[in-house]
Amino acid sequence: MVAALQDLAPFDWVRFFRDKIEGKHEGAPLQGLERGGYRLVYRDAPSDYWRNAETLAGNVNLTFSLGLTVDTQGKLEEVLWEGPAYAAALTTGTTILEVEGEPFSPDALRSAVATANGPGGRVRLKVRAGRQERTVEVACTTGHRYPHLEPIVGARPRLLEILAPRG
Repeated sequence: MVAALQDLAPFDWVRFFRDKIEGKHEGAPLQGLERGGYRLVYRDAPSDYWRNAETLAGNVNLTFSLGLTVDTQGKLEEVLWEGPAYAAALTTGTTILEVEGEPFSPDALRSAVATANGPGGRVRLKVRAGRQERTVEVACTTGHRYPHLEPIVGARPRLLEILAPRG
């Protein structure tokens, strides 16, 4: 492929593709969404799609606030690399026992996130990894953050056109 591209337009295609595939880039490439007539925004309430995905998966997805996903029993399913839970040294498989001194429940965790926003906001968790229990504080300065696609006023809704049923 690189050789074919090089014949069409001389360029350092190897470096270009290596950077795209292996490079670390800040933020998501959002220009495509914007060309499609939408922008990514964050709100403090999940979309219907997000709620349904959590219900089907049997988890609480707080990726954009605490940087973790936890099942309904308190076991961490995912920890976002370099996110707040990662910074608090939490790992997949760790179990949350308590949230702000109360027994773990999905509602207790959601409530703690909702009230922890602002400068210095933190959620205090008692966790167990293996046989070791400890208390950690996870930074939470934004409260709940859920991604939503918002139409750009006046922009052509190409994304809807692309996703429209054919036939």
